[in-house]
Amino acid sequence: MGQLFMAVALPCLHNCDMDMLGILPVKFHYNGEFIHAGKKLQYCGGSEAMSYIDRDKVSLPEVVGHLKDHYVVMDGKLLHWLVTGKDLTTGLRAMVDDKICLEMESTTEEGFVAEIYLEAATMQDLSDDERVACEDDDEDSDYENEFEAEMEEGDEDLGRRRSGS
Repeated sequence: MGQLFMAVALPCLHNCDMDMLGILPVKFHYNGEFIHAGKKLQYCGGSEAMSYIDRDKVSLPEVVGHLKDHYVVMDGKLLHWLVTGKDLTTGLRAMVDDKICLEMESTTEEGFVAEIYLEAATMQDLSDDERVACEDDDEDSDYENEFEAEMEEGDEDLGRRRSGS
């Protein structure tokens, strides 16, 4: 009986995988806001929703249409794609045309999710207390720590050159 189940289940799994190859999973972040917290950029508040877009139909109108399935998009709002492997500070790309959408599609590998953020009307700076409240509990990766250390070293070097030391 176990063999019969396997014979029936495997073709179903195979067909499901084949269908997913042509799909781009997208996670929308919306109704939140970008906040500068020191040298870092964060997206605070809001909601998230998943959509699945046919890879051969990826375009800016298609992406916006999928977002509209979850949220009422007002004119003048800007979408940003987070490049896979980057953080919000260094990896956001404004989605202004189909070219960026096609880049997102081609660089988001199978098994990964494209992250898209809806920009609120304004950005603001946070105080130290507000930064702590906004940082959900995501911890910095080693890459982020190394990047920040390099940035601080660069700032110190620049300061020494300006002062003539």
